Amino acid sequence: LEINPTGDLILHVPGGRLVQQAPRIWQEIDGERHLVEGHYVLRPVGDDQIAFQPERADNAHDAPPDELPLVGFQLAQYRPDLPLVIDPVVLSYSTFLGGNSSDQGAAIAVDGAGQAYVTGYTWATDFPVTAGSAYPANAGYQDVYVAKLNATGTGLIYATYLGGIYGDEGKGIAVDGEGRAYVTGYTTSDDFPVNAGAADTSYAGNQDAFVARLSADGAGLDYASFLGGNSEEQGNGIAVDGMGHAYVTGSTYSSDFPASAGATLPSYPGSEDAFIVKVNITGTSLDYAIHLGGSNIDSGYGIAVDAMGQAYVSGSTTSNNFPVTPGVFDSSYGGYVTGVADAFVAKLDTTGTALEYSTYLGGWDLDVAHGIAVDAAGQAYVTGYSLTGFPLTAGAVDSYCSYDAFVAKVNATGTALEYSTCLGGDYRDEGRGIAVDARGLAYVTGVTESNGFPIRYAPYSSKGSYEDAFIAVLTPDGRGLVYSTFLGGSSGEQGQGLALDAAGNAYVVGSTYSSDFPATTG
Repeated sequence: LEINPTGDLILHVPGGRLVQQAPRIWQEIDGERHLVEGHYVLRPVGDDQIAFQPERADNAHDAPPDELPLVGFQLAQYRPDLPLVIDPVVLSYSTFLGGNSSDQGAAIAVDGAGQAYVTGYTWATDFPVTAGSAYPANAGYQDVYVAKLNATGTGLIYATYLGGIYGDEGKGIAVDGEGRAYVTGYTTSDDFPVNAGAADTSYAGNQDAFVARLSADGAGLDYASFLGGNSEEQGNGIAVDGMGHAYVTGSTYSSDFPASAGATLPSYPGSEDAFIVKVNITGTSLDYAIHLGGSNIDSGYGIAVDAMGQAYVSGSTTSNNFPVTPGVFDSSYGGYVTGVADAFVAKLDTTGTALEYSTYLGGWDLDVAHGIAVDAAGQAYVTGYSLTGFPLTAGAVDSYCSYDAFVAKVNATGTALEYSTCLGGDYRDEGRGIAVDARGLAYVTGVTESNGFPIRYAPYSSKGSYEDAFIAVLTPDGRGLVYSTFLGGSSGEQGQGLALDAAGNAYVVGSTYSSDFPATTG
């Protein structure tokens, strides 16, 4: 018996090892999940504390003659009058969410109580909105929805439509410490419900991005604003800092998209640019707004913010003059044909007036970065997909890229890759969402068509007939998998967004075509 540095229990048995992952421990109090700190301990023989002792196998001839030590649990304070759950089931809950037409989950966030916040789009007229929601009816043929699930997945705390008369879609969501949901996406509705005094109250082009904040109970909008110019915009990712500022990234085709004074790139250099905006805490103005791009097509997909208020952005660029900074690990556009995209990663200073770093990330074919997360040390974790030639580090989990997902960890200065690996099998694999925990474990979701996708400790070890969502967790050095699993039914699934709670439970949202998707009881 052995307890490894990450708290897992290792049982050395005939034929190999059994691994019991570090326990997750919690109690439900007044409908909310309260985490209890605890871990495995090895106790000497004869210890009268609650523990268990594995039976020795009959064929274990090499077992030591003395008794094995006992395994127990060391727990912090908890309420002994209520049930205590140690190491709950792998799939704590799983539920459908939709109505009588097409619905898609695009992004997810989770608060300190383990309550999940989800956005996407719905065509349904009977999406399960709750009583007292801000917008109880579908205003057009396609609306944004925002839903908040309780910690056990057994009920909706609220669910509401959000949109106007035409097409609207939610693409990104974040939540602050007060339980308020921040949403971005796009709208083609000139009657999208923006409020008076918002940063931008005018629908200006063919399609505008938007940013909105819902009240904690989902009964109203604290604010909602257009983000756009004279052509097309789309918001793709959103993050929120501890003060309640929203950070949004996406793409713009507009020559008059707002750019703040002193911004890194106040002009409009290409046909399509990534944009990054910081919205003040009331939604009434933009603290900064910048373009980020070169002379071709550039899009921002993922955004994260650190404790200092520095924004980290991931996306794709087809510009060979994308603004990279000196000393970064990849300063050269890698597309062998003009118009083939490279991924990029960029970090802004707190004022939005300068790039801390900006770098390409990719090989000699198509590379796209979707999701980004940042740890306490300012290291960025990025996922997406690469066709071939992606830069890999020694000991990569998967050292062969052929339309595979990738996971890369960028050091705090953008000067080196801490690790970089592909993640895939024999067909198409794409990383879409990523999060990182306090231990440096990177959690990734996306879509795979590969039967040979690398799985480990998988509750669902076989793929459906077409494509499945996947969830994979990488070790802090990026050289191993903590676990990796398919998630789906007999038809098609895509994982789009992923968030974590303090205990390392992964919350995933996406879309499914499978009537036998594994939904749990209740």
